[in-house]
Amino acid sequence: MIKDKLKKCFDFCEKKYNIMMYLSFFIIFMYIYNIGFKEYIYRNQLVIIFNFIAAGILLLCCNFNYIKNNWKRRNGQKQFLIFIIIAFLFVLLRNGDIANHHYGAPFYTLYSLFLIFTLSNSNKWYNIFKNVILIFTFEHIFATVFCYCFPKVYLNNILPLFPKDAHLMLIGQFNAGEIAGITQHYSTNALYLVIGFIVNIFNFEFDKKDSKKIIHYIFLAINFFALLLTGKRVQVFFSLIAILIVIIIRNLNNLKKFLKKFLIVCTALGVSIVVCSLIVPSVLTPFKRTIDGLSKGDLFDSRKPLYNLAINEFESKPIFGQGWGNYKYIYSEKVQIKEMDLMDTHNIYLQVLCELGIIGFIFFIYVFIFLLISSIKDLINENQKLGKKHNKNLTIISTFLTMHIYFLMEGFFGNPLYDVMIYMPYACLLANYMQIRLGKGSEL
Repeated sequence: MIKDKLKKCFDFCEKKYNIMMYLSFFIIFMYIYNIGFKEYIYRNQLVIIFNFIAAGILLLCCNFNYIKNNWKRRNGQKQFLIFIIIAFLFVLLRNGDIANHHYGAPFYTLYSLFLIFTLSNSNKWYNIFKNVILIFTFEHIFATVFCYCFPKVYLNNILPLFPKDAHLMLIGQFNAGEIAGITQHYSTNALYLVIGFIVNIFNFEFDKKDSKKIIHYIFLAINFFALLLTGKRVQVFFSLIAILIVIIIRNLNNLKKFLKKFLIVCTALGVSIVVCSLIVPSVLTPFKRTIDGLSKGDLFDSRKPLYNLAINEFESKPIFGQGWGNYKYIYSEKVQIKEMDLMDTHNIYLQVLCELGIIGFIFFIYVFIFLLISSIKDLINENQKLGKKHNKNLTIISTFLTMHIYFLMEGFFGNPLYDVMIYMPYACLLANYMQIRLGKGSEL
């Protein structure tokens, strides 16, 4: 009886796949992209978790038949699940957030692992995910440009909506030309914008009509303009470097022609930024901050105490580390002069080493390197297929590889493995790439 009801539920969700998946992704990313306003949107943490669980049930019901069919058919499926379970245990066991009764962070991390496994069984959801990301990216593009154009409205009406302990920091960022928009930190705003930029950068390949391509280019230009307004260096430069690397890989067979186009594009982009800066000087903020940091030689001086603490804590427990999520509590206890009460290392490699020791570090580095090498190989192979230069797989692999390269680079100076704003969309892109890889019967 129960089995029949479940089958009807799965069949119904699969029949209404698009509607259910839109609902699921909207519930998930409504929170992710509006964390700064969660007190106004959600009554408490339990409501948030309930929403995520409801979205997860919908996702599972929509994709259950795909999971069932793939379990026996695809090589590497069980091995893939084992990797997911190992990562799950690394996060769950000895978790510092759970020990300190902060359940949100571990829940979202484990939820991302659930997304990776569930969504890797189908690619029907990808355009839905992309459209939802597009909607919320536009929300923050508009907010960023609006806050820049109307500073009095921002300072008098938007900024006071956030907690009082964030006001001085936000005012300081705004006065420095760093636009936080409708977030509690300009870094958060930049993350939202860079994810949208990367997710949509290769979408023009499916636009057959020139009018749609023009709209796509305009959106990307406005997206990048808003990203420049945030003043964040890492998001601006690393996203461009990641995109450039992927485009180079895709043009390995015709590098001379590519270099000519590249020089033209770089010149046009440089001229556009300079011309734009005559009207909107803040677009130069990321460049000025980088030049100032290099000239003073203090580009990452503020991070050295964080790095030293991670190294010292690793040395005290080198094999298994302090436990996932414990670093920020050690920081709060041992660091006298703090930028914030709780801070991550701003280097995921040192933080993983500190929290999981050599054992966990080897596991995660293996996964990162495997994904990098395999996606590069798959991109090259897909690109060499005659007559399919712009097929769907090529775009999906290109998008994931761009995000993965960006993720790894930001990992040296940021917290992408610990910031839900980036690792949740990253998990979806990884799932879509794994759907292609496992679909080919590839071993991990």
